[in-house]
Amino acid sequence: MKMKEKIRLFIRYIIGVKDNETISDALNRKKYRILKKINMKSFDKFELKNILEGLGLEKGDIVIVHSAWRAFIGFKGKPEDVIDTIYEIIGDNGTILMPAFSENKNEFHYNDNSCAGVLSEVFRTKYNIIRSLDTNFSMIGIGKSSNDLLLSHIDSYYYFDENSPYYKSIKRGAKILLLGLGKKPHKITLFHCITYELRNILSCYKNIYTLKKKVKIFDENNHLYEKEIVDRNPRFQNNKKKFRKLFKYCTNKKNYAKINFLDIYLFEALSVYEDGKEYIQKKNYCLYKQIIRKGVKS
Repeated sequence: MKMKEKIRLFIRYIIGVKDNETISDALNRKKYRILKKINMKSFDKFELKNILEGLGLEKGDIVIVHSAWRAFIGFKGKPEDVIDTIYEIIGDNGTILMPAFSENKNEFHYNDNSCAGVLSEVFRTKYNIIRSLDTNFSMIGIGKSSNDLLLSHIDSYYYFDENSPYYKSIKRGAKILLLGLGKKPHKITLFHCITYELRNILSCYKNIYTLKKKVKIFDENNHLYEKEIVDRNPRFQNNKKKFRKLFKYCTNKKNYAKINFLDIYLFEALSVYEDGKEYIQKKNYCLYKQIIRKGVKS
């Protein structure tokens, strides 16, 4: 084992990083734990509703929700109150979607726990949701357009391609809501849809989507689907700095609000998609960094 890897493992041990958690995520978790102890303020679902409506969430919207429950410091309510508040705004003609990916990327079961956070797992277990069938980025949803957006995911070759809920939602004019992902978020799923679309256009993305593998998917009736998919080559990892820079370019102050320690972004998915795609093509902007290990052929 190389010294750099030993140091990284030592740091993870000292910080107390959980399995499948990055060092930065662990530091954020500990930061919010401290903030929770010293917090003196509180807010309720009515204040949250006012902020969401002020940012532009409205009746009939399709909204994709990404969240970190630990950032809801001082919130006088439960995860269900957040979900109900969003649904109260968008109404019966609206649609709520959330990521609900599971831990096993080679085999998916319809009732697998969601690894996408507390809000997602509460949404999965306590609401009459529909779940998309995908090993890497399953999504769940309720509302008018949930069937149309979710059921074609089984046909995806890549989990953010034209059959995916995320891509279809973008093209249908969805809004994306980030709750508690920080003021400078780097986990912007929408950008993966762009880079996959540009894989045969820009040379910097040509070798990224090259990992082919066979997966197993079990639906709600335990029916087995076996298929081949393509995934990102593991040598290419997200460049957080570039993700943050592109997100800043594509959004503005009108998309952002903060209540207590909760950073909130709401933005039009198609607008950010088009602006991001144009920027990437114009600048030949690669969002991934290649990790080269000695002794491993590229």
